Amino acid sequence: MTGKPKKQKIIDFSNVRKMPERLPLHWAYVLLFALALCSSLWQHGHPILTLCLLVATFLIGALAYVPYSKIPSNTRFYLQIIIMVTSIIWFFYRAKQHIPLDKILIESVCVAGLCFGTAPN
Repeated sequence: MTGKPKKQKIIDFSNVRKMPERLPLHWAYVLLFALALCSSLWQHGHPILTLCLLVATFLIGALAYVPYSKIPSNTRFYLQIIIMVTSIIWFFYRAKQHIPLDKILIESVCVAGLCFGTAPN
């Protein structure tokens, strides 16, 4: 009984579920995140970034109501990766403009926070 151990298979449970799991107050959390964006970026953040993030917050928040047959879980995962790469690119873009580091970090964290909308459970 010293044979090779069996390889574990990764199972994608999104094929079992028809819809993503979401919390009962999902839209309340999306609204609170939008308010947090406003409070942190409105006065000192980049204005176009602030408005784009507010629109994207509600669009990404609606992904919790889109079934897996339309947008599978691996596509949602790739969206999270795109959001994180965008946050890193934004950080370096703003750093080249000699913006204070605290403002750059706040903007980058706000962009990265959109990942929470793609994983509602």
